[in-house]
Amino acid sequence: VFHNRLLRNLLHSLLYMTEKDDFHIQSVKRRVQQIKELYYSIFEQVHCRYSEVIEDLDSSELVREFARNSFYNLERALQGKNLDIIRCEIIDFYQQYNRLSQKEDTRKIVAV
Repeated sequence: VFHNRLLRNLLHSLLYMTEKDDFHIQSVKRRVQQIKELYYSIFEQVHCRYSEVIEDLDSSELVREFARNSFYNLERALQGKNLDIIRCEIIDFYQQYNRLSQKEDTRKIVAV
């Protein structure tokens, strides 16, 4: 999940979209939705494939919980329509995503 090139490119483009002072919230919403759908589809693919092989695939909970909380925060910020809060949530999501990509437990799911 954390080493998917398409997902990483979508995140970079989302950051780029919000660098401007006046970005379009609808464009950001569409991009967040794309990222969310891709994230969960990759996660389910990997999880389903390896949950049968590896017992107690518990690091998946960390990956799932990160996504659930992060996408909730992003969606809440988008509903509030405050550009600064949206930008902060996107930066926070990106930083946490990168941090998790370096964590040993979360890399195991991807590496299997």
